[in-house]
Amino acid sequence: MIPPGEAAARALEPQLRALSLDAPTYLAHIETRGRETVEAPVIQFIDLDNRTKLADRRLLAGIRQELGKPLDVKQIEEDFTQLYGSGLFEQIDYSLADRNGQSGLVVVATEKTWAKDYFRLGLALESDVDGESTYMLGFGLTLTALNSFGAESRNEVAIGDTQRLTSQFYQPLQPGTGFYALPSVSYTRTDVRVNGTDGTASDFRTYRGEVSANVGYEWGTALDTRVGLRFGLGETDRLTGSGGSTGSFNIGSADARLIYDTLDNVSFPNDGNLIRANIGASQTALGADSNYTKFDVAAVHALTWDANTLVVSAGGGTALSGQLPTYDRLQVGGLFNLSGYARNELSTENLLRGNLIYMRRLSKRSPLFFDLPLYAGASFETARLDSSAGQDDMARSAYGSSAFLGADTPLGAGYLALGRGDGGRTAGYLYFGKLF
Repeated sequence: MIPPGEAAARALEPQLRALSLDAPTYLAHIETRGRETVEAPVIQFIDLDNRTKLADRRLLAGIRQELGKPLDVKQIEEDFTQLYGSGLFEQIDYSLADRNGQSGLVVVATEKTWAKDYFRLGLALESDVDGESTYMLGFGLTLTALNSFGAESRNEVAIGDTQRLTSQFYQPLQPGTGFYALPSVSYTRTDVRVNGTDGTASDFRTYRGEVSANVGYEWGTALDTRVGLRFGLGETDRLTGSGGSTGSFNIGSADARLIYDTLDNVSFPNDGNLIRANIGASQTALGADSNYTKFDVAAVHALTWDANTLVVSAGGGTALSGQLPTYDRLQVGGLFNLSGYARNELSTENLLRGNLIYMRRLSKRSPLFFDLPLYAGASFETARLDSSAGQDDMARSAYGSSAFLGADTPLGAGYLALGRGDGGRTAGYLYFGKLF
């Protein structure tokens, strides 16, 4: 293709030469052009062509451009990227318009006619050198844009060694980000290991059903806070050992939660921070069997240079008052959370932990509309926890490390990993999709 193109251009050389400037004149032209400035138009109106179920006020609340102010291109591009990223729109775009000598924006929003609801699949397989294996299979279904304020129904089911059923209804109470209501119902079956003072361990299986009602406030797109009440009942059965208490229990708790999240990716972040803090006050006045206050916090920071990414995280928890019951103890163990240990193998009343994950991207960035990042990496994790039940000594140390391959696919994150923990623990992991 190159030789015919060159021949065609040279055939037009006389016409093209007539458009040329001599070197001094051209340099003067470039210098003058570099001093030219273009003033941003002052936006006097925003017209919305809303072809969705969402209320006009909710759509306009996501556009921060102020009337009577010059067009802020960077800000409005961020706003429309955020709106489109919500997954509710087949198309949402803007254009500049002039009306009676005034400049404004015309916004067109078209609702998705396909794939506006989300189905997720999660799979976790773990096996250690002793031949013990665990698995968990999870399904998630999110129904979006259920009313004009953008309500969502979020539902998850997990089966396997851990069983879980959760249903939440997210209802914004105002246009844009702000107050929302979040009622939920859940059922959970999980195993807990508790170390005794005599060096032996007892394994328990807990069953519990809960209902909760929360009211929250979203401070923009990064910060979310909520408070609520939680009620439920359950039962604890002993599987092995002789320590600890069993039987039925009642739950009544006042809870608060804070999440600050600017990570650019849930599973393979390249940049950003995450801070998550929870506090729950179990009270007999709310129907609980005992009074205690549980607090836990986690922080994550990700940074990337070239094809390399480092993810640093730390966290922990404690009983601020009272003693945590068996079914509500802090748990640790599993891939990137003391690798080499089984998922939630260790439980404690006091916990400090730190994680360091290094990843290197193996694939080049795709110029297509989708990307398929492939990673190789390693992790190192450490934790301090109580030596046995009822001991607030944090005298036990635990360590874990892993080597892994990962892929961020359109269907979810996938990991193939080998973990090594202290005491010679070795485990293999295969994860795909959301880790419930």
